[in-house]
Amino acid sequence: MAYSVNSVLVVCSSGGCGTNFVLKWNPERAGIYGEVLADSTVMQDQFAQALEERDHEKACFCLRYMIVHAASDFRVGMGKQISVCAPLCGKNRVRDPPWFDAHCKEKRRLFRTVVQNGQAVHACKFAKKEYRVQTRRAKCAYTKCQKAAFLDKFFNKNPELHAMLRQPKCTQPTPLTQPAWNAYLKRHFHPSAARGVRP
Repeated sequence: MAYSVNSVLVVCSSGGCGTNFVLKWNPERAGIYGEVLADSTVMQDQFAQALEERDHEKACFCLRYMIVHAASDFRVGMGKQISVCAPLCGKNRVRDPPWFDAHCKEKRRLFRTVVQNGQAVHACKFAKKEYRVQTRRAKCAYTKCQKAAFLDKFFNKNPELHAMLRQPKCTQPTPLTQPAWNAYLKRHFHPSAARGVRP
């Protein structure tokens, strides 16, 4: 599959390069989003059942499903699929991380050149693999270097580092108890039941 973005030819593999699902909050459609959430009665029941059974994995799955399903509804429009090839288009480009060295930039440049020139699928896959291997290697080397520098400062009793480690951590337990949280979830997903009105 090939498509053009800003006069640049982007060639994907035969099976597609895949997509990433992205959520973006829109306060103007919060009401519709709430209505779609309220209509997910089956998943809400499963969520409540998972809480009663203390099945945290199932509860997290149900909650995530309701959020993603409501955001993906055509009336809400807060979720969309973005192609993994989007970074090649050059839009909204973020700054490279500190470990992204000259070798990574060279591999990225070669990968973009192969894709933009419309070369064969196997050439694109090879260039993509080389780029990923180089970025993983650079990130790993940078992480090891940072750890070594931290340990060196720590064992040499660097005053700035030890002062930072001694800074008090402002932590506060959540003021909500488990019954209060359960009541909130019940009111949120079953507003009519909380008011004593039968649907």
